[in-house]
Amino acid sequence: MKRLACLILMSFLTVGCQQGLLTQAEAQAAYKAYDYRRAMPSLVNHAKAGDVIAMRMLAKAYMAGLGVDLNLQIAAAWYFKAASMGDRQAQVVLAGLYETGTGVDVDVKQFQYWLERAAVQGDQTAARKLYQLLLKRKDSKSRAQGFAWLKALAENGNMAAMARLSELLEKNKDPKLVRSAIKWKLRAAEAGDSDSQYQLAIYYSQPEKDKPNYFKAWLWFDRAARQGDGRALVGLAGLMIYGLGRSTDLSSANALYLLALERGYARAQEGISLLSNRLTDDQQEKAKQLQVIYGQRYPVS
Repeated sequence: MKRLACLILMSFLTVGCQQGLLTQAEAQAAYKAYDYRRAMPSLVNHAKAGDVIAMRMLAKAYMAGLGVDLNLQIAAAWYFKAASMGDRQAQVVLAGLYETGTGVDVDVKQFQYWLERAAVQGDQTAARKLYQLLLKRKDSKSRAQGFAWLKALAENGNMAAMARLSELLEKNKDPKLVRSAIKWKLRAAEAGDSDSQYQLAIYYSQPEKDKPNYFKAWLWFDRAARQGDGRALVGLAGLMIYGLGRSTDLSSANALYLLALERGYARAQEGISLLSNRLTDDQQEKAKQLQVIYGQRYPVS
């Protein structure tokens, strides 16, 4: 703590003084206009008065050597000052510095501490890094805390967290938890997660289900394919071959296989080989035409 305070004092001395200090808005404008030497004395003055935005700007300047000599230790000191005053952006950055040992010693406890400080203020980046950190640990307490952060993030509408929560719940054999996994997968899919959309389509098309819902499988394959998922193109083709959820259409199925293969999804070749002896010359020609149409419907993401 004392060392960080000394580094901040050093920054006062290295920047120097300037007559006619700028207002907060003027100093920030000068900084954003890349006029760092003009902005720095005023930013120091405002930072001394408790302006956390000025502190962050100073930290960035020292981190990159903008208008001052590059000094990672002084940068970390300013981030620490802003973070200590509750600025969550600074807290996230400071956590990263402790993780990588940039301007400070590597310190996992401090990394976790500042992530927690930012996460409780609603910072989703901090919450994500925090649950990832905790879930990697082997002790049950840390994993339980990590799961709680993951669930909280998912409940707050974070798409990636919804998908990850579904993935973890699926690993359980408890039917109740498996149903919960499907619920979260559905929420992630509705939020736009293409992998969840694909996985949901697979779930609805499983033959071992008591009542597979091929119509829903079609809808979710379609949504995933619209985001550029090559697997979903193959899934749609499979439904078309057997007339599941839609009427049988071998030309369209082959067109989708060709499109998926063109985009680098090698497994589509299996479908093309499967259809090679079943398509007439006219159907194969139609498939090539449909490939262009489907390429427009399902653009590369």
